[in-house]
This record gives sequence, C-alpha cells and structure tokens, in this order.
Amino acid sequence: MTNPWLNIPFSDYENHMSEVGQTLILNNLIRDALQDYKPACFVLVGCTTGNGLEHVNNEITTTVYAIDINREYLDELNTRFSGTISDLRLVCQSIESLSLMAVNADLVLCALVLEYVNPENALKAMFNMLSVKGKLALIVQRSNGSSFVTKTKYHSLERLSSIAAEVDEASLVKLCHQQGYEIIESRVIHINALKSFVYLVFENVKIR
Repeated sequence: MTNPWLNIPFSDYENHMSEVGQTLILNNLIRDALQDYKPACFVLVGCTTGNGLEHVNNEITTTVYAIDINREYLDELNTRFSGTISDLRLVCQSIESLSLMAVNADLVLCALVLEYVNPENALKAMFNMLSVKGKLALIVQRSNGSSFVTKTKYHSLERLSSIAAEVDEASLVKLCHQQGYEIIESRVIHINALKSFVYLVFENVKIR
C-alpha cells in the first residue's frame, strides 16, 4: 500500500495545518528548541516544507538535516531555504529506514511523525543520530477522544486516518529511559478544547 503522505500536495498540508491552528505552534516550538539548545548540527524529522527553519542561525547551527518521506515537500523546502541555510542536507526517507544514519547531531526534533510509524523503530534511528550530549525533542498530539485528523476542506489529509495512531507518552518515556535518556523539559500546549501538543525533550543522563 502506498503511504498516504506521498499523495498529499504540500499546499493542502500547509493550508490544513494553518486552518486547524497548528502551524504557528509548531513554528514556535522549533524556534524555542533552536534558541534553548543552540545545536551546531540540527536534524528535523518530518520537516515537510520547512516550517520553523527560518529560525536557524547560521552562526550557531552550521548543518541542518531535513528528513521527510515526500520528495515534493523537500523540493519546496529546498527552494525556500537553500539560499539562507549554509549547509542544508535533504534526506528523502522514512525515519524507520535510517537506523544506520549517524550524523552526530546536537539536537534531533521529531514533530508529529511518531503517530504514523513504529515509534520504537523510529526512536532507535534517532538515538543513533545523536551526539553523546545531544538532545532529542519529540512533539506528539493528544486528541482527547476526537478524530486524530481534524476534518477541513482539504480532504486529501483524511487519507492519513488509515495509518494514524495516537502515541502513548508513557511508552515514549519508557523507551527513552531504556536507552539512558530522561526528560529534561516537558510542556503541554493546548490548541483547542479537544486537541493539544505534548513537547518532550530528552537527554542521555549517563554522560552528565
């Protein structure tokens, strides 16, 4: 079966995210992570068209890896940011298939991806990307009993319901703890009465 993400035009995705009020929230979380952790090497998993990458400071962050399964999204991201990010590296693959990709990243941020993949496999791949003191930031959605994909006039997004599954935060914490990573920051951002984002940042406590 073809992954539904491959058949969603980037314009539909961007308009949908804007309509449901999630674009600015994600943008702010990415901005905060870059400012708080000042990575020299930054990996954005599920980058889509690059929301948040305008906050990259080339004097601090010298290398950016943008990972997404959809080539159209990456092409648009490249058009928007190749002239402003000094070392932009595009990776068109599912995070689950990148278990051997070691990039020595200071910060890996994964936004709204774990709901569409096997979280354990994805986390293993991201742990492998981190430097010894690297931070792992995860953003997942709470739907609070509502449908996971909010209905808008952009019907192509409805295809995602066939592969989406809400992620249990306690399971994420347990999986990270098994690898020596513990929470150093946790936030819940309310989008509306039914939906919210959970922002978790982990660090390898074995090297403190």
